[in-house]
Amino acid sequence: MNTNHPQDKSEFRRIIFEAQSAVGDSIEYIPALYVLRQMYPQAEILVSTYGFGTSLFAQLPFIDRVYDTEHTQEGFWNAAYSFHDEQGNTACADLIIIPDRRGDTIRTALSTDARKIVTFSHLKALFIPRLHFTSYISRWKCHEILHYQHLMHACDHKRYNKVFAQADFSQAKVRYEDQDKRQVQDFLRDANADSYQHLVVVNPHSHTAERCGFNLKVDDYLNLTERLALSFPQCLFVVSSFGTHTYQEHSYQALNLKIFINQRGILSLVALIDHASLVISPSTAAVHIADNLGVDVCAIYPHYDQYRWSGDGMNQLLAKQARKLGRASSHAKNINRFSCIYLPQNWQKNYEQYLIDFEQLCSQFIQTHTLKQPRKLFLSDPQEQALEATNSK
Repeated sequence: MNTNHPQDKSEFRRIIFEAQSAVGDSIEYIPALYVLRQMYPQAEILVSTYGFGTSLFAQLPFIDRVYDTEHTQEGFWNAAYSFHDEQGNTACADLIIIPDRRGDTIRTALSTDARKIVTFSHLKALFIPRLHFTSYISRWKCHEILHYQHLMHACDHKRYNKVFAQADFSQAKVRYEDQDKRQVQDFLRDANADSYQHLVVVNPHSHTAERCGFNLKVDDYLNLTERLALSFPQCLFVVSSFGTHTYQEHSYQALNLKIFINQRGILSLVALIDHASLVISPSTAAVHIADNLGVDVCAIYPHYDQYRWSGDGMNQLLAKQARKLGRASSHAKNINRFSCIYLPQNWQKNYEQYLIDFEQLCSQFIQTHTLKQPRKLFLSDPQEQALEATNSK
């Protein structure tokens, strides 16, 4: 713990980041958590989460601990008091960050002894000094990755500005476990992946898009994938399973089309995408994972997701950093390409045309971009390659 400035009110030693959110938000939290570590290098940073989040955040080297709240307010309160002071006594977090503004979570945070609570604009903040009033930005007109950077800025704008300009966002990557790597590499070995130039991952499902009526039918995704596989025999096309949806009841003529049965969960999907050159998907977690890892994306989205959830968030973050350094945004090096068809209201009246347009988009992208990229070595470890590249700098 840092004891050099005990009177500095901006020096937080115990920080809790509340991350009881869906997969998409959780992926976008990662660059914010990385910046938080740069802002407070001596602090103990804990992520309070549940379910898939316990394994997702536990892999991040810039996080000290993960606390499983079991998705309860009691669990969150216990997480806030799971710290110890310099004498070894139980202590409360002195900074609580709540990226997903919810009344019950804010009330729980206010019931603790935390010195500062940071969340997005909330009426109570006008009357409670330790509940920071963060200026409002529209979530529908700003990428989510920048939304959470805005929250880190609210913790301490001077610290944030200082570290953000120099941050190495290549370190802010989602990671996976050895078991996930082995599952994926065993699958790729059985699929004879090294005889192909590129891996294309197709993810048909999006719970939110389907609930709101903005996704293609699963059978159409599968038929589209087979036609692409027949058109591009130099690529291995893999459809990623989702829960009980294994797609094994379908028969496929294309020998370069395989089904990946995910036996472990979200981190195995991360490992699969990390080996890919392209992801084809609706607006869902697979896109955010690809964005974070620098993998190209062809997507079909609801019109209202155009700014908030586009698959080029890391590019936007690097463009923001370039502006901070006094360079034009165009000088920032893009880590991936994102191409998308946006579905308007009542799009289903022209469903067949949108299906044709999306297939053409994917086909043109593969021809124009994917096949012109360097071939990936599927049975190597992308995480180890990235680490070696970083160490060699």
